[in-house]
This record gives sequence, structure tokens and C-alpha cells, in this order.
Amino acid sequence: MKRILYLSLLLCIFQSCQYQSFLRYYFPTKKTNFPHFSKWDELIGSNSNPLRSCYDVKFYDWTVHTYPEKKMIQSEMKIVFEMQCEQDTVLFDFQNHLKMDSLKCSEPLKKIIRKKDVIFLIFKQVKTKNKTINLDISYHGTSVKILSYTAIN
Repeated sequence: MKRILYLSLLLCIFQSCQYQSFLRYYFPTKKTNFPHFSKWDELIGSNSNPLRSCYDVKFYDWTVHTYPEKKMIQSEMKIVFEMQCEQDTVLFDFQNHLKMDSLKCSEPLKKIIRKKDVIFLIFKQVKTKNKTINLDISYHGTSVKILSYTAIN
């Protein structure tokens, strides 16, 4: 009976896990005994990715308004980052379930591409090393992670 309970609990945990790439890491393929990652996992999950490692965040100013009754958030984030190498594109994580209301950048952008849980900012010109850039993002969304709590009197 205990085995069934533990197995059920384990299956629930794996089912609720939203980071499948981590599961692939911990459960390698039978053929090679190495973890299997897709090209997307390699692009997004790696800190050595040049689109992620080409900048250094100097400052975050994050304001979040929560609406527990609607299970919703509304937020504004100011990010100041400095380029660490010459690059025309940077990558930021941005959860897919959040809706971007606006994005303002201190440098002219050629294009903004949103794919899955990331945003690619493509500048009109290559940014030089030590260039400081300001980014303002406002967004809103609902999440299954926002829980309603009942106050205990």
C-alpha cells in the first residue's frame, strides 16, 4: 500500500513539473546514458549562451501589484544592464503566460521576438562593450502559481 502511495506521489510531482528539460537531465537516454536536450533547451538553458552572457544586469526596479481574488498580477520592471561584448541581440527570460503591455528601450530596437518563455531584443546596431542600456517592461497575467490564502482570525 505504501509503495502505491509513494508511486502516486512521485507521478504527481513529475506531472506537475513544468521544467521538462530538468527531467531529461536526471533521466538520461538508455542508448548513450547521457542527458538528451533539444536545440531549444541548449539555447535557453545555458548560461554560456552568448545572447544571455553578453550583458551584465546592474539594477532591477520591480513593482508588482497582486490581485489574489483574480489570481492576477500586474507589474512594471526597470532593468539597467551593461553590454559585456559587442552584440546586436540579447535574450531575457519572460514566462509565456504573461502578457507584455509595453517595452521601452533606451536604444533603438529593430525587432522584438517572443518565443516560448523568452524575449529576443534585436538592436538596430551592434552594441559595444560597456554600453549601458535601460529597459522598461510592463506586463500582466494570471498564473496557476498564484494561490489564494484565507486569513486565520
